[in-house]
Amino acid sequence: MIDPACGSGNFLLYTFDLLYELYQDQIDNYGLNMDEKDIPQTIIENNIYGIDLDDRAVQLAQLGLYIKAKSKRRNIKNLNFNVVSSAFFLPNYDKVADIFNSQEFVYTDQQALIQSLWDDLKYAYKFGSLIRINEHFESKIKSITEKYNNTAQRNLFDAHAITKHEQFEKELFNNLELAVNKYAEGSTNVFLCQKTIDAIKFLKILTTKFDVVTANPPYTASADYGEELKFFIEKNYRITNYKFSENLYSAFLKRSYELLHNHGFIGMIHPYTFMYISDFSDVRKYILDNSNINLLVELDIGGVFKDANLEPVMYVFEKI
Repeated sequence: MIDPACGSGNFLLYTFDLLYELYQDQIDNYGLNMDEKDIPQTIIENNIYGIDLDDRAVQLAQLGLYIKAKSKRRNIKNLNFNVVSSAFFLPNYDKVADIFNSQEFVYTDQQALIQSLWDDLKYAYKFGSLIRINEHFESKIKSITEKYNNTAQRNLFDAHAITKHEQFEKELFNNLELAVNKYAEGSTNVFLCQKTIDAIKFLKILTTKFDVVTANPPYTASADYGEELKFFIEKNYRITNYKFSENLYSAFLKRSYELLHNHGFIGMIHPYTFMYISDFSDVRKYILDNSNINLLVELDIGGVFKDANLEPVMYVFEKI
């Protein structure tokens, strides 16, 4: 499960409680070969993921999960959280380029791909999980593969070169991790080292498919984006056939679909405007074309939304 705009982790904490009960049920009633004391660490390191722009909010989310785990197993110590802030640091590509360029299987166009991916990752501190790193990577790697497999160009690349390209595709993310870790090892700034390590965790999360995405994403109308955010959203979320640029929450809806396995579930809560306003017609069409609606509830103003004078909607969609 991932929350791509997790804040201080309310949904993550609820997920921990739910999954703990599910694991316990599997042990008690279905013969799951697992020690109960291992449940907290298993959940935190394998089942719960989160991303947020706010570093302090992520620290609170991690603390909340740690307290949950500690309440179930008092002597638990080191936990590898998959909840990260995108406010990390990456050096300029020229500082790590030699790590990749020295690899014998990295051709010129592959070097350009790595640099492009690196440059995408450097903007994570601005746009968080809305950055579509995996989609950019897949389209670029496909174009390189097609070039190598093109019959007209076969004379340029022997079987050995094609094998090296396949190795490159398989090992790319490992090499990125090596580059960041090497940079971190050479730094005397502990904070900086941790941030570069967070960058790799962020990359891994965004290139993973999930069973469940749940969020209460930011609500920002397109009129309030500002020039930089407006350009980014128009470029990445005003796509062929559908546009998700009218409000930031609609961009998060699209991003959630991209993070899901087929037949995975999205559970979100945000303003009800997408159900009625003509500017959101593409969003409605996309939902109907790409999901089964399991639950849709329009809520009254109240609770956490009372002060915001906002009437929200809550839903669960299954991706098809």
